[in-house]
Amino acid sequence: MKVGVFTDTHLGSILYRGVINWSKDISDVRQKDVEDSFKEAIHLFQEEKPNVVVHMGDLLEGRASADIFRIIRVAAEGLKQLLDAGIRVILMEGNHDFRSYVRDTNNQPFALLDMILAGYSNFKMVRKDTYTVDNLGHPAVFVGYHDEKNGFSRFLSTLQNAQSTLNGRRSFLFTHQTIGDRWGIPNHMPISEIPKDFVFMFNGHIHKRKLWMEEGRMFANIGSLEYQDRGEAWDVDELWKHLKLYERIFGEKDTLRMLKRMICKGVVLFSTSEVKLNHIYERGKYEKLRYDSEAPERLRRNVNEGEIPPEFWADSFYHPLRSTRPFLKAKVKDSKTFYVKLRYVLEKIKGICPKKPLLWIEGEIEEGDWNDLVSKLKALEEEGVLEATNRRNVPPLQLTNTHGMTHHFEHIVPQRVLNDVREIVAIERKLDEQGRNLKRAEREHMRKNIEDLKGKVIDWILKEWQQGGNDGV
Repeated sequence: MKVGVFTDTHLGSILYRGVINWSKDISDVRQKDVEDSFKEAIHLFQEEKPNVVVHMGDLLEGRASADIFRIIRVAAEGLKQLLDAGIRVILMEGNHDFRSYVRDTNNQPFALLDMILAGYSNFKMVRKDTYTVDNLGHPAVFVGYHDEKNGFSRFLSTLQNAQSTLNGRRSFLFTHQTIGDRWGIPNHMPISEIPKDFVFMFNGHIHKRKLWMEEGRMFANIGSLEYQDRGEAWDVDELWKHLKLYERIFGEKDTLRMLKRMICKGVVLFSTSEVKLNHIYERGKYEKLRYDSEAPERLRRNVNEGEIPPEFWADSFYHPLRSTRPFLKAKVKDSKTFYVKLRYVLEKIKGICPKKPLLWIEGEIEEGDWNDLVSKLKALEEEGVLEATNRRNVPPLQLTNTHGMTHHFEHIVPQRVLNDVREIVAIERKLDEQGRNLKRAEREHMRKNIEDLKGKVIDWILKEWQQGGNDGV
């Protein structure tokens, strides 16, 4: 049986989380991007004709969108195209698909979507806090999102209930949860607690892509269809190192293929009769890195930990979308060196992706160098190789301070700093409430996160004090 999988489309989204002050308004661009990638995914599934397509949650940005009825219609029209083509669709409810302040489950976005598609016998919806068991050539369990604020006990109970129906048969598991400790997130479902009958797990919720094997089981986190926040963005210097390495080892043609899988988000297609790692990644290319002394740290770490980076996922398994808007980031120390690497990376991306990348930059450089870099970045936008940067949000280093007056706190403090403060409070509250029940390593990790976040907030305060002016703190 052939299965298509995608997740975290976030239809209706107009923002990148934690990123403000772009060099121009990109809300309309952002909204169109998420719809473009969704429509391309639907078209790809129509062409490939899988027996079933699974969406693992966060189809909509339903919690915040004021345009909810229009995006429900966009979602319904896309899913109808698959259903009309005779393709089964299994749709799981994620944490962004429902509105927590609406108590009536029949008045949630997914309830409306369910009514629109109710006439299709080949459509199945898995709501929040529920599960269903199906047959994909092998047993398959689909679990809607379970709230993670108070741990994973309810989610584990659901898995155990589902396992009891399998009669010892090995099964697929499709979820919308934080599974495993590979994300740097203290609150996650330990893999060791997942019942052993689940041997191949597809996971939504976390937008980064990961594929790995652990405890004899396979885990595939295929990621969102568009970049959602700065944490997913590709570091320009790291990307430059990867491309130089791959060109030396694999040649230019294969490097561009690999770059497309790195940069472009996408969907997964696989046969349930071929669910083995050697069917879903390019083993020969991957193994070469074990013996290459110049391989970047990220790749050596992936190899040692059994992870398969996206650039090595097989073409038959992973299908990159041309609709993806690339997202780059950089910590600038030397503006001239950075600009040379950026031009090289942009030229490579231009050959594989029609959409112009976004660029998030930070760092402290001298004012003259900074002004020169700003002029060059503006020229790149005018040239049509960059969509936008956040340059207005990154001040040059100034060694003077003044006594500016502050007005309303929310108008002065960037959203990313407010988010850091809120996260500090949330982690400290969790330590107070659940500290005794957490493992020592988890507590230490959380305390380190607090210190790192406090450092970021203090750094911002010091920069504002140095900058001064009317917005000085």
